[in-house]
Amino acid sequence: MFYYNRAVTSAENGSYASAIEYFRKSIALEPSAAAHYGLGNVYLDVNMKRAAEFEFRLATIIKPDFFPAFEALAHLYLRENSFLQAEEIMKEAVASCPGNWKTGELSDLVKFSRFTDLLKGATDAFTSGDKTTAYRLLYEAVHLEPQHVFTHYLLAYLYFSERNYPLAKAMADKALEIDVKFFPARKLLGDIYFEEGRFENAVAEYNAALSSDRTDPVLLNSAALAYMNLERYDEAVRLLQEAAALNPGDVNLLYSLACLYRDSGHLREAMSAYRAVIAKDTAFPNVHNDLADVYKNLGRPDLAVAEYREEMSIVFEKLALNPQDPFLLADMAAACNGAGKYSVALDYINKSLAVKKDHPQAYLVLADIQKNLDNLPAAQDALRKAGQSSSRKYSFIEKRQESNRGQTAPLPTP
Repeated sequence: MFYYNRAVTSAENGSYASAIEYFRKSIALEPSAAAHYGLGNVYLDVNMKRAAEFEFRLATIIKPDFFPAFEALAHLYLRENSFLQAEEIMKEAVASCPGNWKTGELSDLVKFSRFTDLLKGATDAFTSGDKTTAYRLLYEAVHLEPQHVFTHYLLAYLYFSERNYPLAKAMADKALEIDVKFFPARKLLGDIYFEEGRFENAVAEYNAALSSDRTDPVLLNSAALAYMNLERYDEAVRLLQEAAALNPGDVNLLYSLACLYRDSGHLREAMSAYRAVIAKDTAFPNVHNDLADVYKNLGRPDLAVAEYREEMSIVFEKLALNPQDPFLLADMAAACNGAGKYSVALDYINKSLAVKKDHPQAYLVLADIQKNLDNLPAAQDALRKAGQSSSRKYSFIEKRQESNRGQTAPLPTP
């Protein structure tokens, strides 16, 4: 015991070289689990991890129920993110140390550590674009902790990002089955229903989420857009005003509010809101086109043309940097169309659709161009494609289709 006690004292004083020497002398005289365990801890203190692992292992061989050595090994493996080794050592600890309550506590720590590492790895993989790895790690996490709500939510979000709405909904439903008050899943369900064009269902889910939190401008904006698609403009305006009050510097919210005023027929309010957007960001996408449309509806064609030309000037500069951007091409087409340059507009919109064939807004612009060119069948066809190119159900597209049907024979569905 003389050398063992000197080793312990030296280790406590930070004299690691002396501690190692005395522990070795103690072990040479009388090998013991405590001495090997003590030597292992000293090796850890001087960052000799493999030597420490070896000594802890010897301690468990000499005394199979020596729990401190198992605990030291588990923590060593956890620090190295060697979760499978940590799990294996805990299985051995449970078998070798029956009745020790600390084994259960440490096993839970090992399990939780691996679980959180899986979630972190999945999040990192998703962020870097490696969705295959993200799926694999998340399903490993589900297998490890089947009742953890956040894992199912992350899977739902991942499926949603790939537009796999049935599986996204299944995972969101599972998250709510585990915890009915997990309102992020409610919001995600609302987003799923919104993309599917099931706006009544979306509103119900958004309102359930809002019952828990009315401080999220994004959630308020999503709910407002769902109401907008249901043409329930009063509720939509109220929610967007609430969102804008929470984040007055957010130009996107202000733009949404402007569009809502326009679509609900409040043209003066829309004009004011669009101007406020321009004051914050004169190059905000399509805002001059939108303001021009409002001026045109207010009977001010001179102001409308000026805004269309401003949009053309802004987009021209942007296209110089991104000539194949389908959204910029569509914005330019809308501006040219508004300014009466129909053939130029048609050229731009065809370029946009050549790059992105599933661009609903581009088809709406094409419909307006064809209508201005008195080609009503082509306008009707463009409106039909606008509806087909989106999973959403847009009531305003259906109305425009119905209006055009009164002017031309319906086209056969391919």
